[in-house]
This record gives sequence, structure tokens and C-alpha cells, in this order.
Amino acid sequence: MIIRLTPLALLFCAPAMAQHDPVVTRPMDSSPVDTGNGRISLETRTTLRCSAAFAIVAQRQALGDAAALGYPTLAKRGREFFVRSSAYAMDTGRLDRGAVAAALQEEAAMLLAAGNSGDDAQLDEVMQPCLLLLEASGI
Repeated sequence: MIIRLTPLALLFCAPAMAQHDPVVTRPMDSSPVDTGNGRISLETRTTLRCSAAFAIVAQRQALGDAAALGYPTLAKRGREFFVRSSAYAMDTGRLDRGAVAAALQEEAAMLLAAGNSGDDAQLDEVMQPCLLLLEASGI
């Protein structure tokens, strides 16, 4: 189900997410993008970025962070999205387990680096389209 709805959700979320990632700032298509972790399609990269964002927000929600609590609860749905996105990346033959972990760490580090400077604007910008993707996934 997530695979069928992801392209539709990407139409809404790719522009907002691509503005912070110079590797993905070309016209949206499904061709692979060289990210340093191998060739990852825009669709896979987007789902991994959202997975990392959901993990960060879910952790902050568990700690009682007021800003994170403003989002829907992501402990279960975010985790399921994370698992399915990781499995999809591996099943399509694009990434092995180590490459998926590296891509997720890279995405999380990018989001956390902005947050460590006291500015969660980048995480907020990513979360809005990611929540649309989560809803479209049916999880």
C-alpha cells in the first residue's frame, strides 16, 4: 500500500524536502540519485528522511518535549513507517542493511544538526510533508 501511494505523496512533499538537500534539487523524477551511500531513488530517499524525522519526533515526544507533542503521536505509526521504508529500500535491491542504516543516520544527523543550533525550523519543514506521506501510506 505504501508503495502505491508514495508517488502521489511525493508530489506534495518533494519540493519542501528537496530545498535543504542540494543532491536532490533537480526536477523530480524517479531516477536514482547518487548520495554517497550508493544510488538511491528520490522516493526511497524521501521515505528514509521521513523515517528519520519520525524517529526524532517520537523520541522527543517520549521525553515530553512540548514542540514534539504538537505533532500526532508517532511511537507506533512512525515506527511502522520506519520499518516498512527500510524494508522497501532493501527489497528493491537498492540498499543493503548497512547502507539503509547509513542513509538513516545521515538524514537524522542533518535534521539534528539544525536542531542543535536551537532552530527546529528544518525539522518542522520536513515534518509537514512527511505527515502527508504517513497519512497517504495508510499506516
